[in-house]
Amino acid sequence: HRLALTAMVLALCVIPAHGGHHAPLPAVRRVARLERPVHWVGASIVHENKTRDTEVLSGVLSLDGRFGLVVQDTLLPQLAPIKTTFTISLALFLLHEPDHSEGYRGIFWKGLGNNHRTPSAWLVPGSNRVTFRVSTTSAREVWGTSTLSLPTRRWCHVAFSMGSDRLMRFYIDGQLDAVVEVVGDVVANAGPLFVGRDMSQPGLRGFVASVHLHSFALEDEDVQQAAATAMSRHSAPDFDGEPEREARLTQHVDRVIDAARHKEFQQLMEDLPPAPESPTPVATDATECDGCGGRDGEAGEGGEEEDL
Repeated sequence: HRLALTAMVLALCVIPAHGGHHAPLPAVRRVARLERPVHWVGASIVHENKTRDTEVLSGVLSLDGRFGLVVQDTLLPQLAPIKTTFTISLALFLLHEPDHSEGYRGIFWKGLGNNHRTPSAWLVPGSNRVTFRVSTTSAREVWGTSTLSLPTRRWCHVAFSMGSDRLMRFYIDGQLDAVVEVVGDVVANAGPLFVGRDMSQPGLRGFVASVHLHSFALEDEDVQQAAATAMSRHSAPDFDGEPEREARLTQHVDRVIDAARHKEFQQLMEDLPPAPESPTPVATDATECDGCGGRDGEAGEGGEEEDL
């Protein structure tokens, strides 16, 4: 069978065409090599982000200033090493009023040492304004400060973005609060992300939730949507009914204090000697009392309200 098949193939190869003449072989075309064009499109390194999950913290984190959440760099969306762009956002519930005796209090910081600032944010000493910072090729840190202060004892949303236009943008409750232009190219680092206390500064006292990190700068509309989503989840500071129990306990304590004060006042009045009768009339009208305050309980000019 193999010999027959080989003979058939050879016969097909030698069949003459057009009156006994063999068909001519097609001419081989020489393909010319493309010459290098005069103008080339500029090339740049494309950074591949292998982590698509932008959610760093989905639950609610309770902080007392002494501790912080540490998330390793391998678990975060990978930022471009240079010409870094990002957006980090989170919901905050601060429990403390500004104290001038306190230094910087950490909100978040990513880095391995004091030369790393991308990205980072702290509460300014003596206020609830925020300083936000990055590191660049020209400076160890470039910073800006928020115009508004963060509120206390209510939820708010903050976002910090760095775009390819070299502008740092800081948002409070979805609204653009401050814009700062940086010098040089922003550089990232391979350090972990600290939420709350970091390696050198104490952290905020309060609650943190809905922490997200993107490897690009969100548009203003996207930040507004992120703030609306986070605030809808944490519109009221209700953590398993604790505020309600705290309010009831506060009312009970107030009632106990009022009762104790009333009892103490009654005992004091009983221990006082009887007052002698005085013929001096008591002024009942402010117009009949020289040097008294004004009408309707208002303090007169230069006068002070009397403590009850």
